[in-house]
Amino acid sequence: MRTRPEPAARLRARRLLALVPELRASPSRKDAPVIAAMKTLSSQYPRYGYRRIRIFLRRQGRELRVHRAHRLWRQAGLQLPRRRPRRRIATGRPRPLSAAAANLLWPTTSSSTPRRRASRSNA
Repeated sequence: MRTRPEPAARLRARRLLALVPELRASPSRKDAPVIAAMKTLSSQYPRYGYRRIRIFLRRQGRELRVHRAHRLWRQAGLQLPRRRPRRRIATGRPRPLSAAAANLLWPTTSSSTPRRRASRSNA
């Protein structure tokens, strides 16, 4: 009686198979014309993603579900890498002023500013 491999072992085997190009899953014959149409449309409209290209394919008479369109888009190698988020500047705190010339800006803390004395009156 054969025992089924453990889930971790199965996952490891899938990862190893993905490394060998000959054993990777190739797109099926029915997907080949759709991928070719996706490639031609993406070369015409390089800024469009799989959702907009899917609309163009639907207008041409090729009905695709969203998930299938996304899978074929990634299989065709048309998916761009994710954009890295831009570093945001801190807007919650005031930014220090920059000096126009040397020795123009002085620190202004409570210890360096003179304080007025409260006058005491004997009334």
